[in-house]
Amino acid sequence: MTSMFNLKAPLRSALLILVLAFGVASCGTAPQTQPSRNLGHVLLLGDSITQAAVGNKGYRYPLWKHLVDGGYQFDFIGSLTHNFDANNTASTTSVSPYPDYAGRKFDTRNEGHWGWKTTDILGKTAPTRTPGTGAGKLPDWLAGYTPDTVVILLGINDIRVASAQSVAATKANMKMILDALKADNPKVLIYLASVLSTKADFAEPQKIRELNEAYKELAGQYAAIRYINIYPKFDPAIHSYDGVHPNSQGEQVLADAIYEAMKR
Repeated sequence: MTSMFNLKAPLRSALLILVLAFGVASCGTAPQTQPSRNLGHVLLLGDSITQAAVGNKGYRYPLWKHLVDGGYQFDFIGSLTHNFDANNTASTTSVSPYPDYAGRKFDTRNEGHWGWKTTDILGKTAPTRTPGTGAGKLPDWLAGYTPDTVVILLGINDIRVASAQSVAATKANMKMILDALKADNPKVLIYLASVLSTKADFAEPQKIRELNEAYKELAGQYAAIRYINIYPKFDPAIHSYDGVHPNSQGEQVLADAIYEAMKR
């Protein structure tokens, strides 16, 4: 029998390298599980921050570009395809310019409803400035589609000074929204984002912080709901055009934060 040590030096060296390489590979740690790149039907649910006014793109567009660049499989869904037009609140055809990217056209479908509260989403109250802000309610929408991934940015209109709904009531409504989404698809993955900081005469800073703590606690009650803390990243003096709604910088801040959460 020919042993390794009877082989010529070059061949013996090559075999030793192969043996060592095999040993290192077999002793290495198991590869980590990566997040799925198939997000399925993606629902972006919220208020004006999601819908965006005509002339603005909203966070949806830079988020879409991130997902395209990341090689994700996804399909935006929703009953809305237009932006809100303050000069014509009845318009359902006003759409901001969304340039093609990487050879693809932007999918404008979403469920962002300008000025809506959690109570409007649930159908408990009647929203204003319709049909430009949208129509229907969550149970109606879920009868027409089933989300696999949901991003929620909602609640600031509930606790704004003009509304004065309590944090506890808003949290309870959000739980109803989460439960409805889970009932529609038990495997749905939900990203619940913090509400954003605003100018003080729109919403009290302390109340915003309390609602965000409530949302964080609520998300912790579910295995497949992840809380995204965008609040400290968003400065309304820098990232908004009116103290409430994101400018292009702010839209990018939101998109970046949401995408980073999706990658984890």
